Amino acid sequence: MSNVARVVSILIVTILLGRDLGPSILGQFAVLLAAVAILQSVSIGGLSGAAVHKLILGGSRRRAATETIVAARLILIPPAFAIGFALVLTLMDTQQSNMGAIALFFVGYALGAFDVPEITWMSRGGFRTIATRRLILIVCISIPKLAAAASGNYELVLLLQGAEAALWQGILLFRSGLSSSLLLGGVKSLGAGLSQLNELKNLWLSSIAAVIATRADVFIVSALLGSAVVGQYASASRFVEAATILAVAVTTVLFNDLVKSTSDDEEYATQCARAARAVFALSLVVMTGLVTVGPDAVLALYGPEFRLSSELLPVYSVTIIFIFQRQLISKILIIEKAYGYSLSSNVCGLAINVALNLLLVPILGVWGAVVAAIAGYALAIVCAFLVTRRGRDLIVISVGSIGLPKATVRHSIERLKVQREVRVE
Repeated sequence: MSNVARVVSILIVTILLGRDLGPSILGQFAVLLAAVAILQSVSIGGLSGAAVHKLILGGSRRRAATETIVAARLILIPPAFAIGFALVLTLMDTQQSNMGAIALFFVGYALGAFDVPEITWMSRGGFRTIATRRLILIVCISIPKLAAAASGNYELVLLLQGAEAALWQGILLFRSGLSSSLLLGGVKSLGAGLSQLNELKNLWLSSIAAVIATRADVFIVSALLGSAVVGQYASASRFVEAATILAVAVTTVLFNDLVKSTSDDEEYATQCARAARAVFALSLVVMTGLVTVGPDAVLALYGPEFRLSSELLPVYSVTIIFIFQRQLISKILIIEKAYGYSLSSNVCGLAINVALNLLLVPILGVWGAVVAAIAGYALAIVCAFLVTRRGRDLIVISVGSIGLPKATVRHSIERLKVQREVRVE
């Protein structure tokens, strides 16, 4: 719930900034948000879940496990954000008056990337505490932040957004069990932190590739077409980004039934078909809603300056079909222990997305980015999965379950089951 509130808060901020300051400032804000999203992924991407798992199983070695987790963050966060901030200042056309606010914005997100308080709470099952504190934070920060956005105070918006990012972890410190001695122990455990990063490098790289693949278009459009055009593009894609939360929520709910059914091939095939059809149907409903009411909503919310954005949204909404299916595929990969496909799929998606944007944006302008996004999602599935027998079976039981005969799905399940059992042995 707190993540939903956070996305809604940012959406409202972009609407208010766009209405008051226009597409150019909104484009700058979109680039900054994309930059810190990538930097946080470089800092902790794919590592949080593994860290929670280590603490749950830590037992008497829980303190040592926590110190190793701290060390891994200390190794990654400072250099990642320092380099990222320098690159953004070099590449972006920022006003001198904004540089201080941008610097503090980056500092806030760097502090927010230190997710050890959240990990310790999650390992103890403190999900309600996390959600409650963060909802209170969002409400308290949103009031001045929305007021600043409505009045066109861009610098104050950056400062408050950075403060929210820092407090995203800061409000979890109380009773988290994190102490100065644990932090000092983390400093002394840098070698163990490096070993942990090496152990989880595939998961880490996969997460980084996935985030960059979904943000690279913002940087390319900004570099080739300018901040005003990327502001138009980002305001259209923001609605699809909000819909992605629904995809994550739905596939998470379906995940438990899928896991429970794996011991019976027939039931597993039934649950795969049920999940695939539910996800596909919901994606069609969301896409249809954005196609029909999205353009008028963009003009009503952002204003007449964003007519280009209202024209982009119906076409860009096609990506929702692939985004929802990718979420389902990611859950199937966990069940089948096919983690390597997660990395290859995300790397393929990144390479294809960047290549298509660099090829199409100079020719088609911002429409090239829209075409690249749609084609990139589809081609990433083809390139990563359809070239191997196991990959094709994974697609059959996920996306293919929408319409393929149940017998075909069951045959793929039988082959995957053999490989899953071999890997367990």
